Amino acid sequence: MSREDPYDRRVRSLARWLTIAIDLAIGVASVTAAVVAIAFVGFLVTRHVWRSAPPPRAAIVGVRCHWNGPWLIARGTVVNLSDHDASFEVLPNVAVAGRGGFPREEDDVSVRRRATRGWRWTSDRKSEASGTPVSRCSARVSGLGGGRGDD
Repeated sequence: MSREDPYDRRVRSLARWLTIAIDLAIGVASVTAAVVAIAFVGFLVTRHVWRSAPPPRAAIVGVRCHWNGPWLIARGTVVNLSDHDASFEVLPNVAVAGRGGFPREEDDVSVRRRATRGWRWTSDRKSEASGTPVSRCSARVSGLGGGRGDD
């Protein structure tokens, strides 16, 4: 005949509950570690893919300047030489005879891949007389990154 001591039953019950609690804690910790590891690997892969894309390349062609009433206007065509849509920053370099250059102003242009898009800059400075000879008319273009490629 076996007699069970109430103390033994309580100890066994407590040991069972502690085992369940420890198993549950280990399970939660392993799931958390797996989620963190997967997120970290996903971050590294995304970062590698994002950084491995070459920067967008562009050229600006056909830059010309002309007067339209009191405004000096520069025009050109931005050519996207990349295989993806991108935004480009155009920086005009315009000056008139006998005066300094105009303030440096950037303009952002979005161009679809392997396409062209017109660019236009207008001077808001009224100190030059209309028709004053233009001594310098050029522009520089640089890539900003991915763009919408609006038309």
